[in-house]
Amino acid sequence: MSANAYADCLNLAADSSFENYPSLASQLEKQLSKNGICAKILYIPGKRGTKMLLSHDIDGEVGRISYYKRRVGSSAIKVPTPLFTTNGMFVSRVPDLKKYQDYKGKIGILRGWVWMDEAVKNFVPRNIVAVDNIDTLHSIFRKKRVDAILLPEGMVNAFKLEKEKTILLASKLTYHVWLSSKNRNLVAPFDKAIREFLEDGGQFLPASTG
Repeated sequence: MSANAYADCLNLAADSSFENYPSLASQLEKQLSKNGICAKILYIPGKRGTKMLLSHDIDGEVGRISYYKRRVGSSAIKVPTPLFTTNGMFVSRVPDLKKYQDYKGKIGILRGWVWMDEAVKNFVPRNIVAVDNIDTLHSIFRKKRVDAILLPEGMVNAFKLEKEKTILLASKLTYHVWLSSKNRNLVAPFDKAIREFLEDGGQFLPASTG
């Protein structure tokens, strides 16, 4: 198949935090190309990506969790095979917490990340500090503007937070490609490409990330 067997080159968005893991874009673009699909992954803030997907200004998003459906409704379709799985973690300098829901102070999250919004939905709104990127999230925790943050599991070690007083599981996550409903005919080809890559032992993110 040619690189444009299905359509002109697709524009897919990924949250800016995934720029820390360039293998995600490079491996996915390469694998899709092998299956006759030309795609370019653009890094933008998650909230902007959602708006662009809902208005069909992009062809899809990379690295959104299963219950992203609650946000996009019928505007997008999940590619069934996940790109990768990981855990969402609660990290705090407050000791002796048995579950993260018992925390009462300020908590930092990433704006536009659905699993984080879901995790803090019962927190006092004034205690939720939403920021645009993962480096800022780490910074507000390090500078003690908040005493807790939510992070993908791999970032706990990346930011050397594994010795904090409380680290708890907040959510189990599978990350998928979500395609605009205008590209529903590409769901099966995308799924085939991703499944074959994983079955051959490929990884879209380094093993230490998850």
